Amino acid sequence: MTMYIVTILAESQSGCSFQPPFSSAERNITEKDAPHIFTILAGPSPWQQFLKRNLDAHKKDIPATPMRIVTDGEFARRYNGIFGESPSADAQGFVDRASATIYLREFPTRNFNQTKAGLALHEAVHLFSHPPGRSNRLRATAYGLLETGLLEGLTQIVTEDIQAAQCIRPLRTEWQAYKEYLPVARRFVEIFTPALVADAYFNGSITPPVNAITRRWTIDGFRRVRQLTNQKKTDQALQAIETLEQTYRSRSRIIGFQQIFRGAR
Repeated sequence: MTMYIVTILAESQSGCSFQPPFSSAERNITEKDAPHIFTILAGPSPWQQFLKRNLDAHKKDIPATPMRIVTDGEFARRYNGIFGESPSADAQGFVDRASATIYLREFPTRNFNQTKAGLALHEAVHLFSHPPGRSNRLRATAYGLLETGLLEGLTQIVTEDIQAAQCIRPLRTEWQAYKEYLPVARRFVEIFTPALVADAYFNGSITPPVNAITRRWTIDGFRRVRQLTNQKKTDQALQAIETLEQTYRSRSRIIGFQQIFRGAR
């Protein structure tokens, strides 16, 4: 995966070889643009092998109109009907996994029957995370481990990596609903590796990251990071991670010294 990321970055710097349907995440789209969003989703990115496999296997499951753009009132009504609660004020979309349908608010205000390509791409990543396509599960398999903050942060990492690989200009900062989650999620992926996190996110393999977290950190420490991330306390979450990492490095040094001492005996 490291070599693939280097290749993608090199292409981005020299001009993208792949021509996506849109050149900007701020492009206005309608419900009819769902096929274009799926084309971008399957295109070049560090996550392509996972996304394309899920798309190829489950694209047949999605309905004829897999993306609905609705008013604020309709958005809140449908969200409550599925999740039993009101959506957060900054939520721009969600996935109804039972019908394999993406729901998006009209955005920005008074942009009737339209939203932005970058917001739709974020929800499309959700739709083809595990379990991909149509499912009886209410939320992604990784939700139980990552919860809202880390899951949305990871989804936005994938979204932004796709955009960067395809030279799609990102949304302006004030339109990015999950920007507080992003630095924590990126640090989490850096520590536990893209391959391990992707296997959980796209394939539903939760046990390996749980084992990795318990070996490297503590369950209580991870829960603290997760809670702070959910609360959008980005700096505190990053500091909590650094404290856990310092403890891990100190423990590793002690174990290393012990092994050297035993070897010298």
